[in-house]
Amino acid sequence: MKKLILAALLFSAANLVSCDKNSDDGDTPPTPDPSPKADIELTMDRTTKVLYYGDRKTEGVYNYFFGLGDAEFIEDEQGDDAAPEGGHIVFFDVFSSQGAESFETAVLPDGTYTLADTDAQGTMNNYYTRLQVWDNGSQKSVDFIEGTLTVASGAKGKKLEALFTLADGKTLSCTYEGELVFGDPDAGTGGEDYPTLKEPVNATFTDVIGIYCGDEYNAGTDLFQIGFATVPLDDEGIMTAAGYSVVLAMYTEPCGSFIYLPEGTYSVADTYAAGTIEPGGLFFDIYGSYCAKVDDSGDAEELGLITGGTVTVTESGMGYKFVFDLTTAEGVAVKGTFDGEIDFIDQSPTEEPNTTLTSDYVLDLSKADAVSLDYYGDYYGNGLANWVLSIYDMAGDGIDIELITPATSTTEIPLPEKQYNMSVDNGVGFVMGESSEFGMLGTWYVDLSTADDEGYIYGYAAAIDGWVKLSKQGDTTDVSFEFVDEAYNLFSGSWSGQLPAATDNSYLASSLSARKAHCGAVNLRKASKRIAAPVADKRKAVMLHTR
Repeated sequence: MKKLILAALLFSAANLVSCDKNSDDGDTPPTPDPSPKADIELTMDRTTKVLYYGDRKTEGVYNYFFGLGDAEFIEDEQGDDAAPEGGHIVFFDVFSSQGAESFETAVLPDGTYTLADTDAQGTMNNYYTRLQVWDNGSQKSVDFIEGTLTVASGAKGKKLEALFTLADGKTLSCTYEGELVFGDPDAGTGGEDYPTLKEPVNATFTDVIGIYCGDEYNAGTDLFQIGFATVPLDDEGIMTAAGYSVVLAMYTEPCGSFIYLPEGTYSVADTYAAGTIEPGGLFFDIYGSYCAKVDDSGDAEELGLITGGTVTVTESGMGYKFVFDLTTAEGVAVKGTFDGEIDFIDQSPTEEPNTTLTSDYVLDLSKADAVSLDYYGDYYGNGLANWVLSIYDMAGDGIDIELITPATSTTEIPLPEKQYNMSVDNGVGFVMGESSEFGMLGTWYVDLSTADDEGYIYGYAAAIDGWVKLSKQGDTTDVSFEFVDEAYNLFSGSWSGQLPAATDNSYLASSLSARKAHCGAVNLRKASKRIAAPVADKRKAVMLHTR
């Protein structure tokens, strides 16, 4: 059995990326177009977590989840299949208009599924469809930013072909041919450790832990995770005696700078809308809202997933009064009250500044040993040319300068004796730096001496204004610049040398991939924004955890 730790409310952020939503969810899969070989090619020969969820999420849209592996699995701390060193697991979260009566009769429908940020039919959810690998002694989750899966029936079962793009612009393909035998999603997820809550609950809750998550799901609403207990909690959030706990995931209108749970009646609904409570579920572990019966050792004896009912919240002195009128998936009533103060812990997403500079800085590019020029054609669709000039000292300073210039050849940047100021409305000029789901885009200073073993950079500054001058004498190109970061620090520098011919990436001009390749020598996504969530955290859950 597992301890009920209300203090350990875990959730993982998502870098959601809207991708091409066109899909084919029909009976006959289309013939894939010929394409170049992927940078990473995987042949999968085993499966894990083959689970059928039916249309629990959206009526009429059926959810199939499964993992494919290319090497013998190892076991992680939760006892689940994990990727061995050098091995890979690719998880797929597929939604189709075709379903089955139960997991026992479920068959993955043929068709083509496209990575997207929705759970619409013909798509793969881009939060749960991901790559899992071994990395420095632990499991690492790697997101895809676009991709497709083609499913066809064959003599050996199902034939799967997938192609994905990673954040660094590399492509990954994987194939599998064999059986996909779907299992019970409520088994093997922790559900068997918690017998179902049997008797109705009607209790007074006396202790509480609350966490404010902000707009955790990018849904335009704020999330509050609140755990109530009928007995005192210790410093670790474990119940100190036998009793009941209720954990709620409640959604409100955005709070702004003042964290406060609004009064009102909140109804259980799986919509993330303001005034709703997320129903409970099981996926690797428990998420959403639930009620647990706990023994005097802090072990959860029984569990009921909240799937219906309401909670009324009113002001009471300096705190709140809650009145619970809830039901579990089995129809067991969960009623009760809480009256008291809640000091919400703020774990809302925070925007970090796009600079680490604290004063003006002059880059030293005299030892630059990695210089490249990439051409992206008419990326902005206005008849101009898009370039990224990268000048790196791999042990020191580096600069990425994104330019928009008059149209020219695909191999040589136009280098008049002129100054490029900041681009306005995607006109001629340098493109200001910005942070996005893809990482660092536009014009950035980077301190490569701060890179960790994974290549993530801890020193950087985005250019929000300034200028860059380019000129050429014979085979020598002269580059000088002076940029301003958001803290109004100047960072400037110069470089002279032979500029290589540009790499022609114009075929990416209409693709999201074009904006991922700007920083090719190292991974320049800000380390402090990187989240490599463990497998058990992938469903954004409030969970029970062991000591």
